[in-house]
Amino acid sequence: MYTVSRDGVVVSPPRATVSVPHGYEPALEALNTQLAPCACPVHRQAGAAQ
Repeated sequence: MYTVSRDGVVVSPPRATVSVPHGYEPALEALNTQLAPCACPVHRQAGAAQ
């Protein structure tokens, strides 16, 4: 697939085609996925409760 302008000019490179089989179930993410505690200058104590 690619994008074409109203004048018929191709305006983007071809995109990948993705095929998902019927009934496909992706793997579930663990419930403990979190970002690391903030350590920016405003929150110098990383992980400190607000």
